[in-house]
Amino acid sequence: MWEKSIKKLLLQFKILEFRVKTWKNAREISKAYDQTVLIKPVKSFNLKKLTWQFSRLVLLISTVFAIGIFMIYGVSKLIEYHISVNPDAAVLNLEIPPLTKPQLIQNDSENIYLQVDESSDSLNRSFNKRDKPDILVMAALPFDFIIVANKAYKQMYLLEKQANEWKIIRSYKMAIGAREGQKRREGDKRTPEGTYFIVGRKEGYELSSIYGPLAYILNYPNEEDIREERTGSGIWIHGTEKDSVPIQTKGCLEIPNDKLLELSSFLKKGIGTPVIIVDFPEEPNPLAIPDYSTLEKKSCEFLKKESIKTELFSTILSEWKTAWESKDINIYRNFYDTSRFKGQGLSWNSWEERKIQTFKLYQTIKIDVDSIFISDFTSNYAVVKFLQEFKTNKNRIEDGKVLHLINDNNSWKIIQENTCPKEEILL
Repeated sequence: MWEKSIKKLLLQFKILEFRVKTWKNAREISKAYDQTVLIKPVKSFNLKKLTWQFSRLVLLISTVFAIGIFMIYGVSKLIEYHISVNPDAAVLNLEIPPLTKPQLIQNDSENIYLQVDESSDSLNRSFNKRDKPDILVMAALPFDFIIVANKAYKQMYLLEKQANEWKIIRSYKMAIGAREGQKRREGDKRTPEGTYFIVGRKEGYELSSIYGPLAYILNYPNEEDIREERTGSGIWIHGTEKDSVPIQTKGCLEIPNDKLLELSSFLKKGIGTPVIIVDFPEEPNPLAIPDYSTLEKKSCEFLKKESIKTELFSTILSEWKTAWESKDINIYRNFYDTSRFKGQGLSWNSWEERKIQTFKLYQTIKIDVDSIFISDFTSNYAVVKFLQEFKTNKNRIEDGKVLHLINDNNSWKIIQENTCPKEEILL
């Protein structure tokens, strides 16, 4: 439209310019000759016609100018209205298409789900606006690894989440319980089947040599096992005796020591990692075994319980360190089962005497506790590990600490206390 109007305008200018030049030339020729000389008369100049054409040109210019002003005004108002409805578009410079009806837009590659309600006439993709009810962002799963153990193939697989896609990154040959089938009772030498989570990690110095360099503890029996009245405990992922190979177990999952160390390099402490144990001869693809949506729900429930458990022992440790800082042996003694206690090779009497001397040696004692995790837990027994900073008016010592506690009439008492490498806590 603009191009056509400009062409018409230029044409009118050319016509006007030609007629003015013709009129001027005619006048000059008339003056140059004597009136007695006969010449062919020049066509007279029509002023009325020139005035009319000039008026048409002015009208055309005015019309084009008015149309331009109207379009500029209209576009500015449209932008102003659009920004008032969707201010984020002005910042993000997004082209926002109108939506004529409610839509659910899914982008599987990013795991982003956007819901637009009926009253919305535009799609706002500003993820910083948490008060926008029309945007639902799928929460990230609370774990990065999944272990799938298929008893039918005696194979363990490590799955890792990479760019919102699960992939098999390792596969290990494993040994399982000596007897086939689902575990039913204590000592039946069967490996359980179901969805479990790693609840703890034992280091080599805490284990018999038959379990290898470390062990991951599973939460068997889980709630489903308890409902089905399955009994037993102590289901681990562990290694073998030195220079041995996995053959069969009493119910645990056993892999070669070098493979176990490799697995631990990925899992670290491993707390909260799902372990899915199945007996599926007809399903060789481990990626098809987990029910990922159900697994997310189970994981959230598990982590909630772990949080409650951690809070319990954090409170116990807070009171314990306050008693230590008080330098009052009578208050400090209340946190220990003095009849069964062992600490760094000492019985309670020797341990108590050493503490009394320590209290006398320093004017002030300050204890800081950090990085608490429960490496083993049952209803009446727990192993709690943490970083401990011991500060006095004379020195400062930081190391790892391990407390073994028992539940005695709903009161947790320390029965063993040792130090451990800081690196073990910082895994």
